[in-house]
Amino acid sequence: MDDKKKLSTVKIKSIKCLFQTFLLFCLLLGWMGEELDAQEKSLPEQFQEARQLAFDQETQEAREICYDILSRDPDYHDARVLAGRTLIWDNMQDSARKELLTVYKQMPKHYDCLQALIDLERWAGNYSKALEYANEGAKYFPNNQIMIYKKAEILHQLGRDEMASQTLEYLLTINPAHKEGNALYKELNPGLVKQAGLVHRFNYFRKPWIKRWHLTSARVDMNLKNTLLIGMINYGRLFGSLPPSLAGSGNTGFQYWLDAYPRLSSSDYLYLNYAYSGSQLFPEHRYGAEWFHNFESGVELSGGFRGFNLEDPLFIYTGSVGLYYQKYWFAFRAWINPGERFTSQTYTLRARRYMATSDDFVGMKLEYGYSPESLAYVGDFEEINQLNTLGFHLEYQENIRHWLFKLDLIYRDEEYREDHFRDHISTELHIMYQFY
Repeated sequence: MDDKKKLSTVKIKSIKCLFQTFLLFCLLLGWMGEELDAQEKSLPEQFQEARQLAFDQETQEAREICYDILSRDPDYHDARVLAGRTLIWDNMQDSARKELLTVYKQMPKHYDCLQALIDLERWAGNYSKALEYANEGAKYFPNNQIMIYKKAEILHQLGRDEMASQTLEYLLTINPAHKEGNALYKELNPGLVKQAGLVHRFNYFRKPWIKRWHLTSARVDMNLKNTLLIGMINYGRLFGSLPPSLAGSGNTGFQYWLDAYPRLSSSDYLYLNYAYSGSQLFPEHRYGAEWFHNFESGVELSGGFRGFNLEDPLFIYTGSVGLYYQKYWFAFRAWINPGERFTSQTYTLRARRYMATSDDFVGMKLEYGYSPESLAYVGDFEEINQLNTLGFHLEYQENIRHWLFKLDLIYRDEEYREDHFRDHISTELHIMYQFY
């Protein structure tokens, strides 16, 4: 009986050992199969797999395959360019530039490499460098529509609109139906009237009086040589109680407004403003000037002033710094109003994310202080400009078949008297028709 048990135990151990050996063999066979499959794949097959992963936004996996290809063939330029592309998409610009320049130095006519370098430098804000690569592309591929259109876009971004128009004219001789080319050419060569429409602003609060302020503007944007002009007729109507500064005046009034943006060079332009009103709802005179300078890195700086004729003249210094980064725009602005006893300060921080075109975006703004640019305060700015407020803005704009729609929603927690705060709600609606 004991012998039978021993024999049975030996059999069980033998079966278990045999099963473990079989399992190990299967795992080894599977591993060898995977290795054989990897070795059997040709470099072009691996590259196509990497491309598909990149298009599916699996950028890390795509790069790993590209680097595996390059370990077997360091001169497989398509794989290195694709790796560079994925690095651009993952915001690793320095690494992307290193990979792409490796290919460019060995093969300057590589089409995909030139395209990637153009996009890299544009998105980094290095427009002059992007133009160099676009010129190289135009030299090697003179009739390539993508290259020509990108060159025109870069020229436009550099403010060289006349050359951009000439480039587009050449593009449209190759393909008269080029959709983006036609749209940009019409934008650069509009008629006298660029766009026209209506703007409506509404402001509401309940303390210390109920204010419902409606401001409707008829607006026309016009193009002169190197200058954009914006003219507005503002009609204001104030419902509810009037503030002490407006007691005894009417509750309606007009203001006549003109903005000008003359371009001085490809990097510099001015903002000039003048407005007049005979109504107490607005300053009698409003004026301002500001200089803007664009750097090739995508940074923009400005400095200037605004002036208002209220009960006492009001003079405010202002300056801003902006940054364009790929499809984003960030801007910080300060307003300083020096006084004998107190210097009021206002600061704003803005961010926008552009969508399909520069006319389509979503954005937000944080505000501390009372901005003199806000028409909500045109009648009582002197009374509150030394008090505190925190504001939050949301904005959305979309271009639909030549119609431009913009909506702003604004909330402010603002001080109207020392240590007394109110909720201030504002909206803005812009409806403009573009004539290009």
